[in-house]
Amino acid sequence: MICHIIQCKNDGCFFCEIDVDLRQLKYFLVIADCGSFSQAARKLYVVQSALSHNIAQLEDDLGVPLFERHPRGVKLTKAGVLLCDYAKKVLDIVAEAKTEIGAVKTGAKEYVWLGLNHTVNQKLMPGLVKCLNEEFPNIKLGIVEDLSAVLVDYLAEGKIDLALAYNPIQDELFKTIPLLKESVCCIGSSDFLGNSSDPIKFSDVLKLPMVLPGQGQNLQGVILDPDLRQKLSDTCVMEVNSLSALLSVLEEGLGCTALSSSTINNYQGKESLIVRPIIEPEITRELSIVYRKHTKNDALLDRLANLINAYVEKTKKFSNK
Repeated sequence: MICHIIQCKNDGCFFCEIDVDLRQLKYFLVIADCGSFSQAARKLYVVQSALSHNIAQLEDDLGVPLFERHPRGVKLTKAGVLLCDYAKKVLDIVAEAKTEIGAVKTGAKEYVWLGLNHTVNQKLMPGLVKCLNEEFPNIKLGIVEDLSAVLVDYLAEGKIDLALAYNPIQDELFKTIPLLKESVCCIGSSDFLGNSSDPIKFSDVLKLPMVLPGQGQNLQGVILDPDLRQKLSDTCVMEVNSLSALLSVLEEGLGCTALSSSTINNYQGKESLIVRPIIEPEITRELSIVYRKHTKNDALLDRLANLINAYVEKTKKFSNK
């Protein structure tokens, strides 16, 4: 097959087209992972001379050495490191193509479970699902709605494949793509917040009875800083994990909450609620696409994530106004 490989020369880059055998790429990646031709040969169940021959041919085609040979094994050259990224992408695309072609042949569809935070569900559904179905007709979407922290737990447990969540934990297990940041506001009735939309200090927020969308780890989706999160939790008089129920409680004047204004923009009773950005410190939350690394669906999840990113940017349905 023809692969486009970038080669660097004299601090510059150029494209060249080279005939590359997929088997050579597979051999190359296993050797790079093992750090040894002999270990790679045992792992692949092939003789070491066959590996050496294939890699020598690949290096000859590319015109650069891919490994530095040492008495205890091999180490990737700069060109080898660069090829690693491209080889993984090529093999992922080929694997995905085989899967999709097989699905067309059999008529089978692969399930992909998508987790959405309450705010994201309100803002992007059903348009996002329509967009994904049009772009990926050979997958069957499953939708799960829950708090951001719960969705991240579902990802770690393999219950869902991809999530749109606020302030997800940083973990080497996940690939995280930031989408946007929102200001966190204090929201409640005029009885607590007056009739002003001016910013309110965090210290003044702590004097209010707070009704929160999930305490502890779940509250991380609203406030990332653990110290600020604990201080806010200490003022909590009620925990409500249903967005509609939470906003109804605010309407009744039973307390205030901390959320982004975009969360209530489409809420029918928002006119009766006062929204004041929190300052000193200013608090923001970040919406991200999160999914596991190193799965059999890596290439598909990358494509889904890119499409979701483009859809969120295009629709501009998140606003602090």
